[in-house]
Amino acid sequence: MGGYIKSPREKYYNDPKYHAFVDMLCAAIHSCHYTPSELREMVLLACILYEEQSVKRMCVSRYPEDVVNSLNIIYDWTGGL
Repeated sequence: MGGYIKSPREKYYNDPKYHAFVDMLCAAIHSCHYTPSELREMVLLACILYEEQSVKRMCVSRYPEDVVNSLNIIYDWTGGL
């Protein structure tokens, strides 16, 4: 089944960690600690915080030659201002 994406319910029945996390969330709803909307909000915030904390630094090792040539032409044309 290459490329087939499992539905959340299929993941629930086939992935023990996924199953345990879903059960924990259901227990929080049943115990009236959080509403479904609050849980969605918290999960979304957790994803945002994770992305903010794991931003990878990207750098370009060197400018492409044609960009450097273009900048040199502009520099020469302006008289090196």
